[in-house]
Amino acid sequence: MNTVLERIAAWQAAGLIDAATADRLRAAEPPDTPEPAPPPARHPGVAAAAGSFFGPTPTIVEMFGYLGALFLIAAWSAFLVRIAGDSGTGDSNDTILAVGAGVSAAVLLGIGVALRNSDARRRRAGGAAILVATLSAITAGGFLGQSLGLNPATSAIVAAAAGFLVATLGRIVLPAVTTQAAFLLALTSLGWAVLVWLQPQSPEDIGLDSFEPASDVVTMVIVPAIGWLLLAVGLGALGLAEAGTPGAPAQRRAGLTRFWAGLVAVVGVSLSVFTSGSLGNGEYGRLLEPWIGELAVLVVSLVLVERAFRRESSAFILAAAIGLITALTDFNFRYLTSSTDVGLLVEGLILIGAGVAADRLRRRIDRSRAAPPDDAPPEDAPPFETKPTEAPAPSA
Repeated sequence: MNTVLERIAAWQAAGLIDAATADRLRAAEPPDTPEPAPPPARHPGVAAAAGSFFGPTPTIVEMFGYLGALFLIAAWSAFLVRIAGDSGTGDSNDTILAVGAGVSAAVLLGIGVALRNSDARRRRAGGAAILVATLSAITAGGFLGQSLGLNPATSAIVAAAAGFLVATLGRIVLPAVTTQAAFLLALTSLGWAVLVWLQPQSPEDIGLDSFEPASDVVTMVIVPAIGWLLLAVGLGALGLAEAGTPGAPAQRRAGLTRFWAGLVAVVGVSLSVFTSGSLGNGEYGRLLEPWIGELAVLVVSLVLVERAFRRESSAFILAAAIGLITALTDFNFRYLTSSTDVGLLVEGLILIGAGVAADRLRRRIDRSRAAPPDDAPPEDAPPFETKPTEAPAPSA
């Protein structure tokens, strides 16, 4: 709007100038030109979007701090290995490594707790410290189980339980994407350790000394697949609870949890249905027919796509794409071709097709999330719509 023309009209209305003078002034004023349109908004790149997922952009000082911390952890680990190597006996080696890794986990957890009430960058550093503390606790638990003479399956449970304890404490004191990742990693490790512990451990248990079909399909395939699916459902429920918490940080944690749940379902079912074992009579191979396993992975991927549209979350789409690629890749090299060049050609087409399909599904989810509900009023409608009432008839 041209403010000069408004002032001329005001002067004329106030009687300061006559109509002829106002017309001459208006003729001398250039016509009103519309303001230029603002430039279109640019979408951030993939790197910027990934960086914003973990908070503000890291500074150079922060990156050098992370690099220095890694060198300190590597120096401590090398010192422990050297001390354990000088001790001579195997049990004392495991004990020294367990104690050293436990001290590392305690120190890193304390750093994370100390930084929980700082600014965003220091809180991120605290979350990274808790993530590394979880890995150190898992390492300490594994060496502790070995020093106690436990079997590998029980040692795995001890290691996963130690990591789960540290990750849970870190997640409680500092809710962040990094501590959520540590918690999910520890919980998945604990579930995997329990599944390994439930399976038979010795050759006598699985019947390798007989000529009957040695590997039990129910024990080696069905039970682990059900266990992985139950763990994935539990992680999905955790992601649903995170999504119910208001705020962008909670939504980022929910997205990570949902992606992790879908990945656990796809990878866990794939590892189960593609398991190889003794078929009896000296034969060794897939316990299930390959096409049955591939069909099971495809079904899991379709369920993840349905969950993505139901929850309006594109986090499940990437996991579903990984499942699709896994099933089609196995089908490619099992049934389509045994040639390397043809197999690589088909594999490239599979990857491209899965990527395009995943991107289109993600766009549809984004559009459905941005669209208003069917019962929402139009944008130009008044906030409160009242029914028109008939005008009263004029009195005689």
